[in-house]
Amino acid sequence: MRLATFLLLPILLSACQSIPSDNPKSLSFRVPPGSTLSLNKNLDIAEGNTHVMIQSGKLTTEKQRNNYVVACRINFRDFGPRTIEPEIFNILRTEDDEGWVSRPNIYFYSTEIYLGSEKGTDIIKITCSTWAMPPSVNFSYAEIEQALGGYFTFSFNFTDPTKP
Repeated sequence: MRLATFLLLPILLSACQSIPSDNPKSLSFRVPPGSTLSLNKNLDIAEGNTHVMIQSGKLTTEKQRNNYVVACRINFRDFGPRTIEPEIFNILRTEDDEGWVSRPNIYFYSTEIYLGSEKGTDIIKITCSTWAMPPSVNFSYAEIEQALGGYFTFSFNFTDPTKP
């Protein structure tokens, strides 16, 4: 009996893994290599700041944001005031995180999208996050794009870069 349990355990554990999806509305979607994020309109960075916050397609602040709705913070290296002009950024990698804000009532989810610029714009990453009441689930890339509104648009590369 022990041997059978030992042999079945890896199969059962592998069944818990989600199957990657190519649908940005799916929670198991993974950004394909070669994907980009386009800034569609000017983005003003206030004096003394290195970031801007966007929620529901509108600029907001950390204090004004609704923590229970997906909001995205765009981080730059240099301080404002200045304006970032429209550009296409390369998505270098993404990372998901989650944890407790206040146990057992409030949980947070976040996705960090690390970006690169061929123009030399000093963008670092976009961090999108929300709080939720357990049990809950993370948010999708479609929800991230909705939070970013008309400011940013994803272009996912669904072709295999290793094939000619």
